[in-house]
Amino acid sequence: MEILFILLVSIVLAVDAFVVSVACGMSHSRIDWRFCLKSSFFFGAAQALFFGTGFFLGYLIGSFISKAGPWVAFILLASIGAKMAWGSIRDRDRPRECRIISNRMLVMLSVATSIDALAVGITFPLLDMPVVVSVLIVGIITFMLSFIGVLLGGRLRGRFDRVAELIAGMILMGLGVKVLLDNLL
Repeated sequence: MEILFILLVSIVLAVDAFVVSVACGMSHSRIDWRFCLKSSFFFGAAQALFFGTGFFLGYLIGSFISKAGPWVAFILLASIGAKMAWGSIRDRDRPRECRIISNRMLVMLSVATSIDALAVGITFPLLDMPVVVSVLIVGIITFMLSFIGVLLGGRLRGRFDRVAELIAGMILMGLGVKVLLDNLL
């Protein structure tokens, strides 16, 4: 029963990373296995790291992290999304060129989508869940869903061409607002 609970929590936590991975796939110029593996690794590793950190911080400062986390996620997601959307509007008359998502941007997106994992990890000591198994499952599920998301985004990009980056930016901004509203209401 514990494993089923951990699997369900992992899937729920990975949904944000999946959506952002779709956006990454849509805004990247060419999807290849290397980019899929790299971006999925960033999301999976960040999710596992934040979840594990949350587990240990749950004993120390749980209430502060759960209050600040949504604001941090909102600021990161909304600012990256706005930058992507503005870039697509500003550059709409220029010929389409290679838009590579940098490692720095992947780190920022990974952190933004992992804030909720930190908050959920804080609750796991109270539930008496096994930390190592939980961290591994969270990381693996996030990796797998992110990989699928990048591939899906790459396929969608070819269909949307010029508006792909605008859509991706709007998705990120919407996700930031959703994270904030979910935690404020």
